Amino acid sequence: MSTISIIIGLFILISFVGLFLSEQNRKRRVKHIYNEDISYSERLKSTKALVTFSDDDVMDKLTIELVQIGENATKSKKINLIKNAVLALNKLEKNNQILIETDEREQWCEYFNAVAKIAKIDLEEYDNDISSIWRKW
Repeated sequence: MSTISIIIGLFILISFVGLFLSEQNRKRRVKHIYNEDISYSERLKSTKALVTFSDDDVMDKLTIELVQIGENATKSKKINLIKNAVLALNKLEKNNQILIETDEREQWCEYFNAVAKIAKIDLEEYDNDISSIWRKW
């Protein structure tokens, strides 16, 4: 077996292991998000890990605003904050400041759904995709 074949084989193996570990870490973070023993604000902050292609400003603003209005705020206030975050992403994409393609869209949808679930918003009322009403991506 040539040295190049060994190097290519090792590269493929390392890549596979990296992807596997990355997915395991993501699953662990998602489990943490829904752990009711952890505070509302900490669970909201952990949702940021769901989006690897991110605009931190949008996520940080939404988290801060949801924490400020509190866990017991009205459903309409919480939904309005989520709506504003989705609209902010629409604007960023429209102005070519970010690009949201399939992988990014799936992550953003998962993020907004996780935030909604933590905020005790029934996702079934939104066909299990709270961002679909407002998003253009």
